[in-house]
Amino acid sequence: MKNTELELSQEELKLARDWIKDCGWGDIEDEDVDDLTDKQVEKAVQKFYDGGINSFKNDAQHF
Repeated sequence: MKNTELELSQEELKLARDWIKDCGWGDIEDEDVDDLTDKQVEKAVQKFYDGGINSFKNDAQHF
């Protein structure tokens, strides 16, 4: 993910933020997730979602 173009749509970004909130990571509160930039959300999905962005995009079709 070196380019500056977003890989997730706005709807997928909303789903990704909801997923991050549901993860219950102890070091981030829900309001902090809302303050993340879209690129930060994508980086979190790429790093922590099993299979990265491609898997998230595929799975998001079934959420």
